[in-house]
Amino acid sequence: MKQIQVNPTDQKLIVTEVEIPTPAKDEVLIKVFACGVNRMDLLQRQGHYPIPPTDSTILGVEVSGEVIRVGSETNSGLIGKPVCTLVNGGGYAEFVVAKARMLMPIPEGWTVEEAAAYPEAALTIQNTVHQITLKQNQNPTILVHGGTSGIGVFAVQQLKGLGYKVITTVGSETKKKTAYALGCDLVINYNTEDFELLIKELAYKVDVVLDMVAGSYTQKNINVLNEFGHLIIIAFQGGRKSEVDIAKLLSKKITIKAVTLRSLETVEKVKLVNDAIRLNNNLFKMNKIKPVIGSTFSLQEAERAHEALAKHSHVGKIILKPY
Repeated sequence: MKQIQVNPTDQKLIVTEVEIPTPAKDEVLIKVFACGVNRMDLLQRQGHYPIPPTDSTILGVEVSGEVIRVGSETNSGLIGKPVCTLVNGGGYAEFVVAKARMLMPIPEGWTVEEAAAYPEAALTIQNTVHQITLKQNQNPTILVHGGTSGIGVFAVQQLKGLGYKVITTVGSETKKKTAYALGCDLVINYNTEDFELLIKELAYKVDVVLDMVAGSYTQKNINVLNEFGHLIIIAFQGGRKSEVDIAKLLSKKITIKAVTLRSLETVEKVKLVNDAIRLNNNLFKMNKIKPVIGSTFSLQEAERAHEALAKHSHVGKIILKPY
């Protein structure tokens, strides 16, 4: 089968021919129809994202496809089923193995590209926003940085569907229009507007910040948070270090939580999968959630896909297709 590997000498992505993997007793073999491209793939490729020792070193953590083989202790009725799932690496390939308990049904009417854009975003939000208890109102306000990213698009749609008030930041006026079309209550162009000043000026009370920027954003996030607010950090695109006013943290009784999905144990991920399925099924039926696909590349064009992701100019998810 064809698989994308990172050339160790120059970090270029190259197509290689390898054996089709064999599923373990609790796994399935999936013929990959589409694979989501994530920023962690860029970091891993550059050597800045340490992966769990049990994971594959091959890029790609979310796929959609068809189950074509099952392990010895896995239900054979899964063969032929269309699924999407989070995998422990190896998604940049024509075939990949996945834990049977991690499989998610593809929502009715979705394309394979849309299905591949779902697992990482859904489980990230399940592992962050839905793991906290809000002490304030019943209709909380959340600030989602990067509202037109793959995770951002899902977060905006799901949280609006659940009754949240959603503020987001984006990098252009075109993305601003897209974010409003997704249902955001307030969209801020971070290249022309200061999100802290604008939120304060409009008197929004933010209960949760979902942050993938960190760096200089950290203190500004704290400044806009309500008393008993939650700052959830899922990435650090703005830098690894931040200077924080501890007195403001204490006075507002703010909780800071840093979360990474990949390092969780399988049993924890399985729980997130089951909780996400229960939470999102009604939203799917009401068409409240629909992934946005920014662009699609063939497996052989993985290098171009990474270049597109690095430019930050896309809206939604970038997808690789092996066939």
